[in-house]
Amino acid sequence: MSTLLVRPAHPQDLAALVTLYQQLSTRNPASVSPRHEEAWQAMLAHPGLHVLVAEQDGQLVGTLTLALLPNLTRGVRPYGVIENVVTAGTYRNRGIGRALLEEAERLAREARAYKVMLMSGAEVHGAHAFYQKCGYQADTKQAFEKRWP
Repeated sequence: MSTLLVRPAHPQDLAALVTLYQQLSTRNPASVSPRHEEAWQAMLAHPGLHVLVAEQDGQLVGTLTLALLPNLTRGVRPYGVIENVVTAGTYRNRGIGRALLEEAERLAREARAYKVMLMSGAEVHGAHAFYQKCGYQADTKQAFEKRWP
């Protein structure tokens, strides 16, 4: 069995990330566009933003994004928001998602964040069970969102 490496994303990981994001939602485009390139450069330069990847067998098999945000409450400690968690379908149930979450949590604790939070699609029950097994609670907050086309 090969070793799993969880690491910060590198600039050259963009195409592999775009491919992974298709498994998150089929509405995501399959190829890198100039808008992807522009957003990727902004993400890499953004303070407190961490795009983590899981690499196995020389390919990216999972990713998540952690945003650590400054805060004026809770002892002026930041909080973390985890988004875009995805593991390649053929690599699921191998501990990859857990390893990514653990690294995000380590970074959040290192930054003295008082919490990390994430949201999951309402109908993605398998993911909900996974997050709960990783220690995330579904009954402490109510999520609300507003989306635009």
